[in-house]
Amino acid sequence: MADLAKFMDAIKGATVSELHTFRELLERQLKVSFKAGDKVSFVGKYGKVETGRVVKVNRRLVAVKTTSGSNWRVHPSLLTKI
Repeated sequence: MADLAKFMDAIKGATVSELHTFRELLERQLKVSFKAGDKVSFVGKYGKVETGRVVKVNRRLVAVKTTSGSNWRVHPSLLTKI
């Protein structure tokens, strides 16, 4: 909760372009936190929790091969490292 308060103080009075730049920076930091081979989980279709390994980190999405053998392209914000 304290982090949210700090975030709200940081963006107070920011312009739209500053907020856009800030969002891009946060997304970039999140994306680089994943590397090929990392074990991850995410909530898939119909609320089912999927687990797998990162295959490739693309520009916008992360390619994940699940333990069931299917391939997913998932936004980094939806992934959790295991």
